[in-house]
Amino acid sequence: DEGKVFIMDEELTAPKADLNRIRRRVGMVYQGFHLFSHLNVMDNIFLGKPCSEDNRKLLETLQIDHILDHYPDELSGGQKQRVGIARALISEPGMICCDEPTESLDIENRQIVMHLLKEYSKDHIVIMATHQKDAVEQYADYVITIEDHSLLTTVLHETDGVFAKEKYLRIDQKNIRHMMRKITWKKNILFIVIFSVLL
Repeated sequence: DEGKVFIMDEELTAPKADLNRIRRRVGMVYQGFHLFSHLNVMDNIFLGKPCSEDNRKLLETLQIDHILDHYPDELSGGQKQRVGIARALISEPGMICCDEPTESLDIENRQIVMHLLKEYSKDHIVIMATHQKDAVEQYADYVITIEDHSLLTTVLHETDGVFAKEKYLRIDQKNIRHMMRKITWKKNILFIVIFSVLL
């Protein structure tokens, strides 16, 4: 009932907040794809916007350039996931939130997607929720783990190709505020959240 919510220094809870404009600054990659069943792949990605040469290169990289006239019910789970990722990247939002973006992908496509998101994080904010721990050390700058009913955080720094870890066993409100400020101010961060609740 109290407090304020900020996304990239904009307050969502302000009485006159322009929520539509703020929503356009945030891209979403859904675990359940959320594609429009009555639209083909091309229209699901671009929603009526023009397709540039850079956009076409992205579609080729994601290996979906040959299925642009297909409809969602004709696609595999991995193809649907890559369509959703393309849709999020095409509009170049300031922040992308990804819910298990590689869950439906094979190893080759998982590496392609993670590389794209890492490159995107050099100029934007990428937040990811995943169970796939193998991707974390290779791509993440910050990791929050929910483990055994506790929040754990790890900061990964790369120096000459070697990762040095700083681990904090608990996150309190002060630490999380400080971390989120750093993520907002310093855009070249890929933030991966791992949910591994141990019973």
